[in-house]
Amino acid sequence: MSSYSRLLTDIVRLLDQFDSQNNNADHFVSEAAKNYKGQDEVEQMFLVEVLSGCLYYRPLLDVVVNGFYVRDGKNFLWLECNLYMVICYLATFRLKELGLKHFSKFINSQDVNKMHKFLKFFFDAGNLNTWIKDEWCQIYDVAYVTEKLIDPLLRWQPDIQNIINHLSNIRANKVVHKKESQPVTVPNEFNITKPKPRAIPMPEEIPQLQVQRKIPRSTYDPPKEEKLLEKLKKKNRQRAETENIPIKMNTAAILRENALYQRKVKEDLQRIDYILEGGHDPAKFKEYQKQKDEEFMEQQLADGEHRRLEEKIFFEESILAREVRTEEKRRKAAQQKEEAAELMQRYKEMRQQEEKEMKVKVEQVLKGHKDMKEQKRKIQECKQKMAKEMNKEMEEILQQVMEETNAEIRKKTQQIREIRARQAASTIKQNFLDLSKPAGHGLLDEMSLLELRERLGLLKEAQIKEEEDKRDRILNEKQAKERLLLEKLEQISLNREAMSKKAVLRHREEELKKDKLSKLLSNNQQLAELQNKLEEKKKEHHQLIKMQKKNTQENLQRVQGSRAAERKATEERWWRNLEESREHKVQLLKLRTELSQKAS
Repeated sequence: MSSYSRLLTDIVRLLDQFDSQNNNADHFVSEAAKNYKGQDEVEQMFLVEVLSGCLYYRPLLDVVVNGFYVRDGKNFLWLECNLYMVICYLATFRLKELGLKHFSKFINSQDVNKMHKFLKFFFDAGNLNTWIKDEWCQIYDVAYVTEKLIDPLLRWQPDIQNIINHLSNIRANKVVHKKESQPVTVPNEFNITKPKPRAIPMPEEIPQLQVQRKIPRSTYDPPKEEKLLEKLKKKNRQRAETENIPIKMNTAAILRENALYQRKVKEDLQRIDYILEGGHDPAKFKEYQKQKDEEFMEQQLADGEHRRLEEKIFFEESILAREVRTEEKRRKAAQQKEEAAELMQRYKEMRQQEEKEMKVKVEQVLKGHKDMKEQKRKIQECKQKMAKEMNKEMEEILQQVMEETNAEIRKKTQQIREIRARQAASTIKQNFLDLSKPAGHGLLDEMSLLELRERLGLLKEAQIKEEEDKRDRILNEKQAKERLLLEKLEQISLNREAMSKKAVLRHREEELKKDKLSKLLSNNQQLAELQNKLEEKKKEHHQLIKMQKKNTQENLQRVQGSRAAERKATEERWWRNLEESREHKVQLLKLRTELSQKAS
């Protein structure tokens, strides 16, 4: 059984097991995926996708399958309806993804008569444009059915028609399966690779040091954007101190800010009452605490500047140490390259000696190959004769088996047609509905549809009246709430104006503090010494870089001289090998001529 036939069989069997009343589609598909987990990953994914697609689009697929059984498939078994459902799903939703080649293999893996009948019915333009489209439009949107379902099927119709014609030819026994004849094996002589002359190596390019650009001074300067942002920040603060820009606030923000101001007013009143009663004024303690905070801040800034200068000095020292280590590694690498060049020269000499020994062995092997060709030719002729006799016997046996199988299939097909012809058509009953009479179920509050509609109309009118009363009540409450918010918003604006003036004074005090701290840092003697030490380390770093550039140029000149000498030696060795290979070719030609003369 081919993989295409096996996949269709497994999917149809799972659809036969599915019961929509007792099984959940997603759970059923996940269980099926677990059961087929040992198979090939691609086949497992295809099985799960097709199974879930058939279950999801089942109402749409049932329209086509039921119509097929009513019109053209009356003589086919109803047990095979899931097979036609899978073929319909593949043709409608997966034909572009599968391609015509794989789709035709799925069709050819099934019974010819069934597939010919179903495809001819489904891809009929009259069926697609009339009743199938009308039934699908009752399930999905008209635009989706037209653009995504009907139009693609009509575009594929000429290609599917070729498959239908091929199935018709198979039914009429017009297709002759030609058996490809196997090519006769022809022995060939040994194709010994001919040595190619070695090409003259291209001269290696001499690397040139790139001129390094000096580090721009702007690297150590603060960016311009930072100054612009600081300037813009000051300008915005000044504009905010002079202009009173209104801010749009919602109800929650107004109530929240009003509660904050009310709490501050309450705290101020309590503090004043406490002082009037003879309590201690905390203003002096706050002034003392503020002075201590300023001293602590000055000390923190001095310590931070000291750490920053020490880190820069350490950074410069680490750069100098790294440069020294790099120079030492560079010297060791040059020594290792010289040793590697010596080892490579020894290896090349050994390889040349081995190649000479291999040439002698090849000449000896060529002499022994001539006698083996005649024996191989005789054995090949005997094998061909035996293969022809076996192929002839197998063709006779296959022909006999095909005739017996076709006779049995025709007999069973005739019996099935006779059984299906006896099936009876179902009758359709029609019931008429009277809207003015009750249904007659015997319930206490039973009423007709007309009475039910009238009562629902009365209930709807009462509901509309109740909603209008509620709307008026809400509108009155909203207006009262807006008046209250306007009063609180006016009070908030007054409080904000006072707070903004207080913030301006506090900002000016902070600027004065910063100016004072910067003067203290500039007068610190210890920081000045660290700054001088940092400048000395930078000068040492620049001198070391100049020395490294000078050493690099000297090494480059020395490497260029050694490479020129090595290139000259390589060219001489190549010419010598070329002469030896040509002499070897002449000797091989002489040997082959002698062998051919002896054989003739």
